[in-house]
Amino acid sequence: MAAGPEFMREVNSSAILAVLRASSPLTVAGVARSTALSRQAVSRALALLEADGLVEFSDPVPSPTGAGRPAQQVRFRAEAGYVVGAHVSLGRVRFGVGTLVGEVVASGEAELPVGASGEDVATALADGVDRRLRDSRLSVEDVWFATVGVPGIVDAAGDRIGLSSSMPELSGAGLHRRLGDALRCPVHLDNDVKLATQGERAHRQSTSRLSASLVYMHWGHRIGAGIVVGGQLLRGVSNDAGDLGFLELRGSQIAPEPARARLGPFESWAGAGEALRLARESGYDRDGSRASSTSPDEALDGLIDAAIDGDRPAVEALREVSRRFAFGVAAVRAIVDPELVVIGGPMARGGYLLLSLLRDGIGVHELNQPALEVSTLGDEAVVQGAVRHSLGAVELPYHRRRRTP
Repeated sequence: MAAGPEFMREVNSSAILAVLRASSPLTVAGVARSTALSRQAVSRALALLEADGLVEFSDPVPSPTGAGRPAQQVRFRAEAGYVVGAHVSLGRVRFGVGTLVGEVVASGEAELPVGASGEDVATALADGVDRRLRDSRLSVEDVWFATVGVPGIVDAAGDRIGLSSSMPELSGAGLHRRLGDALRCPVHLDNDVKLATQGERAHRQSTSRLSASLVYMHWGHRIGAGIVVGGQLLRGVSNDAGDLGFLELRGSQIAPEPARARLGPFESWAGAGEALRLARESGYDRDGSRASSTSPDEALDGLIDAAIDGDRPAVEALREVSRRFAFGVAAVRAIVDPELVVIGGPMARGGYLLLSLLRDGIGVHELNQPALEVSTLGDEAVVQGAVRHSLGAVELPYHRRRRTP
């Protein structure tokens, strides 16, 4: 079917929006040059975009010499709408609210109860977002799209969680439906590690350190990876490429214990839980009598702090799990051969010490190994990646399709 005038107007508007988002304000002539469209086509499209509230014109600016007709400038209204990025994890949900150019203008977090249901998550996220927006005299009605990272395997459509080992109560389509009802906008679910990978790439792009091939490896009680090849995130047929926790390497077959029953073989062998077990087995007792009331994350933070302080059992436990984790890095390297591996997740708090131990571990493998870095985004990687995904969803193919009927 031939493209009609309405289609062409949408294509022109999309091109103009992309130019104005990247460099705004511009004159009408400047927009025409940047898009290779005629001035008449640009003027028609800008009139529609102005009516929709996406652009605004400034007063004409006289030329320095005073000669000729003053040029009128137009800017993209980044505040015309907002997107949400969120990260659901055990015990909490974090979120950020971004403008249409990705600037995060509000952020926060809310606690979740043990065994949180989809209703609990949706209520906590919607209430938190609403409070932050009201502080800025906005409301959830101003939100165009939300992307939420979850700890589990999500289907390609982004509306159903097929498997979540750490939060099984969220499995199914209930969370997606409840989030849509609570936020009153289109919602997309995605695996948290994949979104963290996108957040890391966006951050590196903003600092001119973007790599065409990199692997983001989440290292905590769970282990997973986001794999980027040729600038594209690898998802696989089942949308779960990079689920390294379920690698079965020789020596990683640890008999399941109640605390590990939902972990895969590799994360049971090389994850944060095993680091804590090895340390305590060697006499580490910094958490002492508080061990029974300390959360796994707090216990890991204590172990890493102790290792940085030079506590021998803590250092040796991290050394051993780093040696084991290096097998996962080597497996990824053998298949993908990335330029860079970025370590994120709770273990990344170990910083230089962790990198040093991990480099020692991968040094015994024969192939040349990739460069290693620790993510500087920390807990914000997933939220930033989710905001970027939401922006992509409202940008294409055109803003009029941003909302569901």
